[in-house]
Amino acid sequence: MVDIRGIVERIGAQRFDRAVIISLKHKFVYFRVPKAANSSVKHYIYTQETIFDGKTIKDSLIHDVHYGPVVRPSMIGLDSDMLTEIMTSPDWYRFTVVRNPYSRILSAYLDRYHQNGSDLNKAVNAVRVKDGEDGVANLAVFSEFVRIVERDERVGRDMHVVAQHCENFASEIAMDILRQETLQADMDQFAKRIYGKDRADIGEKSPSKTSASDKVLKYFDEETLAAANRMYARDFDLFEYPLIPNLADLKATAA
Repeated sequence: MVDIRGIVERIGAQRFDRAVIISLKHKFVYFRVPKAANSSVKHYIYTQETIFDGKTIKDSLIHDVHYGPVVRPSMIGLDSDMLTEIMTSPDWYRFTVVRNPYSRILSAYLDRYHQNGSDLNKAVNAVRVKDGEDGVANLAVFSEFVRIVERDERVGRDMHVVAQHCENFASEIAMDILRQETLQADMDQFAKRIYGKDRADIGEKSPSKTSASDKVLKYFDEETLAAANRMYARDFDLFEYPLIPNLADLKATAA
């Protein structure tokens, strides 16, 4: 039996609400992972769920927990039998979208850290001040950023850098695993299953595209690669991404 209460107690009710969206109309659940095509997937879902109402989705509100034609877990009841059924029954389709851990943490650095005022930016710079470094935003290099993410518990819990299985609960709840790297093909299958359409009009809805997947070799060194391997070991295993042991192999993989 899925321990919904245990998950909520661990992550917090507010964060759990942000992590899960439910379509009562089409009986599916999406477990979002920040920095893994979340904006694009949400925009597509919201558009399809309102298509017969003639409404226009507001991109600026796509991550507002109170916005959208969907239901959040707290609306159903975190202790309710209905929510347990939604999270366990084969009558409900559950899915998440994941991303290669290397490009995901780099995307968080390029986007969220360099976004002044973001929670991640403030948390990292607070650690830098504590360490006697200059706390002015955007001074940290990627290797320093990764070091702080790994060693500081508060920073490491940020939803944009925490291990993906901690955000989508895929080790506890049965769901399909879709990938950012094959997003169009995967979402085409979703569209066919849920909406009876041959193709999903995904587009590019991220407000802060970083193209991190193309920049991994530029930013990673032996130290940051080893740190990522330690932090995301469970993600590599659970989501079947190759864990690359050294920089030479990383270069060979990219060649």
